[in-house]
Amino acid sequence: MSSDCGKTRLDWMDTLAQVLFHRPSADHKWHIREQNKYNMHPAVREAVLLSSPADWHRLVLEWAHVSTSDPARLAYTRSIEHGEANRQTVTSTSKYLALNFPSLQSHTIRDICAKFGSHAFKISWNTDEMLELLRASPNSCMRWDHWHAGQWHPYMCYAPEFGWGLAVRLENDIPMARAIVNKNSMSFVRSFGAIENNRGHSQNDISLNSYLKSIGYDHANGWDGLRLAKIDHPDGGWTAPYLDGDTQRVDSRNGYFLISDDGEYECTNTDGSIENDEDRASCECCSDHINLNRGNHAWAGIHEDYLICDDCYESSYVRAYGADRNEYITHVDHCTEIDGDWYVDRYFSDNDIVYAVDIEEHCKLDDCVYLDNRSEYVSSDCFYAVYCEDSGTHEHKNDCVIDDDGNYTLIDDQSSEAAA
Repeated sequence: MSSDCGKTRLDWMDTLAQVLFHRPSADHKWHIREQNKYNMHPAVREAVLLSSPADWHRLVLEWAHVSTSDPARLAYTRSIEHGEANRQTVTSTSKYLALNFPSLQSHTIRDICAKFGSHAFKISWNTDEMLELLRASPNSCMRWDHWHAGQWHPYMCYAPEFGWGLAVRLENDIPMARAIVNKNSMSFVRSFGAIENNRGHSQNDISLNSYLKSIGYDHANGWDGLRLAKIDHPDGGWTAPYLDGDTQRVDSRNGYFLISDDGEYECTNTDGSIENDEDRASCECCSDHINLNRGNHAWAGIHEDYLICDDCYESSYVRAYGADRNEYITHVDHCTEIDGDWYVDRYFSDNDIVYAVDIEEHCKLDDCVYLDNRSEYVSSDCFYAVYCEDSGTHEHKNDCVIDDDGNYTLIDDQSSEAAA
C-alpha cells in the first residue's frame, strides 16, 4: 500500500491530479474543469488502496466519477478529444475496475462495487424503530408477517442498552437488507438481503456487509460474551430470538442472559421461546421440535407415553374411549366416531359398541337389539326386528309366526309346543 519513501498509492494519484490541475499542458486544460466539477469516484480510490492500476497516467487523466445520468454507474473521459468536447463515457463500475486494476480478483471488485453503490444506510438504536424496520425488511424466520406495532417480539431482547442496533440498507427509503449489530463488540454476524433465489430464503447482503466493515464493524462468527434482555414469553418461560452464528446458547444472569457456548439454554427456536436440554423433545409422529416447558404438546396412547406436537394432535389424533372404558389420545385411523364420541376400534367390546347388520355400522349397545336366534345385532328401529312374548327375545320377523293372540312366536318354539 505504501512506497519505499513512505507515500501511499493514493498519495501518488493525488500528486498526479495536482500536477494536472495546477500545471496542465495545452492538451489537458479541460482537466481543470473535470476536477472542479467532480470528485474521483470513491470505488476507484478504494481500488487504489488495494492495488496499483495498470496505467497511473491513464487512470488520473480519465478522472472517473459518479455518472450524473445514472448514479449507479461510472463516467470517465476516454481521450483528450473527448475531454476537449466535454464528452464522458458511462460504464459499470465493475467493468471499469476490472479494466484498470487487472490484479484485483473478481470478488474484491464485487465487494468494492457493493460498498459504493447507490444505496443509503442507517443504523437504528431504538427498539420500536428496529421492529418497524424489521417488519419492512426482507423475509426470514424472525420477521413475522403477523406482527403489528406494540406487540411482543423476540427482537425486544436485542436491547439498545446492551449495545444492540439494527443496520439497514435502504433503496427509496425501503429496507432492502438488514443486520443486527452490536456497538460494544463492534461486530455483526450476518445480514439478510432481498431474496434472489428459488428457495425462499434471504441471503447475505454484500452491500450492507461492505458498509458495516467500512465503518469499523467486524464480521464475527457469533455473539459470544454479549448480553440479551430478559423478557417473559407470552406462553410461559423466557423469550429469546433465534441466534445466528456459532454461539446459540445463553446463561441466565441477574436481569439478563449472557450469550455463551456453555450456556444452559439454547436459542434456536423461531417462535421466540427458550429452552434447556431438559425441555427439548421431538414429536414421535412427525419429528418436529417440542418445547416441554411451553405445553405445545400432548401425550397419546393407552399409557399416555407417546409424545406428539399440537399440530399432529389437531390434524391426526382424537380423544377416544379404549381399554376398560378409559379415555385417551389415539390416532384417528384407529378409531371410529359414533354419535359424537370416539372409540378405539380394538376395544369396542370394552365400551359396549356392537355392529348392527341392518345398517352395516357400529352402534352403541343401547341403540341396538339382539336377534337371539341369529346371534346378531340390529338397530333399535330395524323394521324386521320383532319381540317374541313366549321367549322374551327379539328375533328376525321372517323367523317368527303370529299366534292366535296376535303375538310373534319363534317358529322353532311353536314347533316344539306342537310336538309336546
